[in-house]
Amino acid sequence: RKVRWAMSYLLDLLYDFLALLQNNADETQLKISLLEQLRVRGLSAEFEKLYSQIRTELSKKDIRNYDNLFYKHHFSIEQIADNYTLSNKTTKGLPLEGAHIKNQLLYLYKLYLLSKFKLGCKIVTRNYQLTDPIQDFSINEACTLYEKNISFYKDDQILSLYYYMLKTLLNKKREYLNTIKSIYTSNNVPNKEKRGIFFHLQNLIMYNMYEKISLDYIKDMIDIYEYSFEKKLLDKDLNYYPEILFNYITCC
Repeated sequence: RKVRWAMSYLLDLLYDFLALLQNNADETQLKISLLEQLRVRGLSAEFEKLYSQIRTELSKKDIRNYDNLFYKHHFSIEQIADNYTLSNKTTKGLPLEGAHIKNQLLYLYKLYLLSKFKLGCKIVTRNYQLTDPIQDFSINEACTLYEKNISFYKDDQILSLYYYMLKTLLNKKREYLNTIKSIYTSNNVPNKEKRGIFFHLQNLIMYNMYEKISLDYIKDMIDIYEYSFEKKLLDKDLNYYPEILFNYITCC
């Protein structure tokens, strides 16, 4: 019985250690957690110093590393700062109170749209293989929200990339694919996002190869394939790597 208890205790410690490793992997989130604790304890000078530090670090972050967490981090620090300004009359190192609300809205919408576009791409791609397709009528609502406020979002290349990817999957229009190719082959998109986009394009070609797709459309896909091969974005150990080669040869 004592051995069982000891093994169970050790297993719990192992799980706690693994969770700690995951949490520690995100240094920005650790600082945001500390920021909240400084706010709760009323340590104003330390709070404002750390807030400015986090914002500076995020502003210097390479655009190629933007992802869902980037927007989540921005939203979190603005939310914490907004709560801080409500209980502090003097906030020398922070923007005016209303600015925190505006920033929360901006990053919340970006987080929502990027998450929605990524999930939408996954749903459309997965539906190629399902006999009972997944229905999500809010996908079009997200696209409309992006289109109506495109002046706020057009310079965000990661967000735009997934928007055009989703539109391509939904409508199979060459104009969208051409835009994707332009962003995909730029230096402003991280390789991990390019691999995700390529996976969706791969499925798009795989399941629509024998439909009436224009030669220009195929030409754009060949360019994307060759760019991916040249930049070594595709791991040859991938389970579907033979399908990638087959589809590339078929496109040619």
